Amino acid sequence: MTAPLLELEGVRVGPADHPRLQVERGVVRAGERIALLGANGAGKTTWLRVAGGWTAPDAGEVRLDGAPLHRVGRRAAARRVAAVLADEEAPFATRVRDVVALGRHPWGGRLGSTRAEDDAHVEQALARTGLAAFAERSITTLSSGERQRVALARALAQDAAVLLVDEATAHLDLARREELARILAEESDERGRAVVAVMHDLDLAAAWAHRAVVLAAGQVVADGPAADVIVAERLQAWLGVPLLEVVVGPDEPPRLLVARGGTP
Repeated sequence: MTAPLLELEGVRVGPADHPRLQVERGVVRAGERIALLGANGAGKTTWLRVAGGWTAPDAGEVRLDGAPLHRVGRRAAARRVAAVLADEEAPFATRVRDVVALGRHPWGGRLGSTRAEDDAHVEQALARTGLAAFAERSITTLSSGERQRVALARALAQDAAVLLVDEATAHLDLARREELARILAEESDERGRAVVAVMHDLDLAAAWAHRAVVLAAGQVVADGPAADVIVAERLQAWLGVPLLEVVVGPDEPPRLLVARGGTP
């Protein structure tokens, strides 16, 4: 088994008697696809923000490549961890290409990448997210779904080992949602990146993830293989809705449907 890229050990955010997040142990390894599941307010975004170093825990430790994250410089950490946060706003009205190029900022400096390398990463990210034709457009002319794809392209251009994705399928139509899941799967399978994604689409999570982590009231209530965790009997208690499983084929995970009028 490969060494962890990210580790959360004894992490707590908030007061001890009412924490916003409590993680006894969380591990992210290269090539893993992890779905973070839970109701609104369960602690999923806080988990991502702590793992990425944007929210400091009140107790416990986050380690990046075995080193305490708070001792890793911001630039060095950004070369290893990239994020797509929910409803990201562009820093200013500018071209799509320029926003994507912000992902190369951690690689600048005397010992950083060359201009040619930066340009190559930007072009590749634009192509992979289907944004090449939008490259010269102003970010302000794009739809919310298109802006989500720009945020993903910026994170891909960052060329980090870990991608933290917060509700990136929000604002996307069905086709784009499936496309995004495919892109993230390819980043994992072909490039060995670890991808941790907050998801509300349980069927997409079941088909996409290797592992599922479920949070409820700030606590990790399940962490295991997606096929074992994303099942109606377990999820309905944590999500607060009754669920039904529908078998669609021998090689596919069951579809999960809300049981209208039932009780969990």
